[in-house]
Amino acid sequence: MAILRGFLQLTLLCWGLAMGSAWAAGGYISEMSGKVTVAVGQSAPRSAAINTPLLSNMTINTAEKSHAVLKFDDGQMVTLRDNSSFHISEYRYVPKHEEQSSIVFSMLQGGMRFVTGLIGKHNRAAFSLSTPTATIGIRGTEVMIVTINGTTYMQVVSGSISVTNAAGTAVFGVGETIAVTSASSLASAIPASALPAGAFANIPVTSIGG
Repeated sequence: MAILRGFLQLTLLCWGLAMGSAWAAGGYISEMSGKVTVAVGQSAPRSAAINTPLLSNMTINTAEKSHAVLKFDDGQMVTLRDNSSFHISEYRYVPKHEEQSSIVFSMLQGGMRFVTGLIGKHNRAAFSLSTPTATIGIRGTEVMIVTINGTTYMQVVSGSISVTNAAGTAVFGVGETIAVTSASSLASAIPASALPAGAFANIPVTSIGG
């Protein structure tokens, strides 16, 4: 009986370690202010703190006058402005084997700034970022994104992006400002002066790259 009990305990320990690795952190919250919450799957949101681990199937929310900076293992960075919701559908990084890595992010609401890490730089197909109106592919890119009154606005700081939805795919380069008015309208370049006032004003810039 003692042998059987020992075997069962060892089996449970191994199972627990396997589950732990499946939910292993892919990064952490490196900076934040105000009220920031995180929730994994259908679990209740809980207050976040600096160094809170980032997990697959996690949603990060920022409240009024709040922001958060997310750092991932491959160097990918995301800065969330206030009143934003960001979902990590999948994050898998295999160092020195970017072809085996993958990123699937969703910007559910609000605004954010992205800086591509090693995965996006070396394996373009491995990176996907969905917004309410389109899916964005980036490579070696820094881009600001915000959704206002149902329209998604983007500004490419460096590199290039592809923007895909039911209307097709459009590609934009550094310095371009883009608008996607709906999930069935093709993304188009617009003058920066056509942006809503203060569109990117509340996205902290100084944290990126730090």
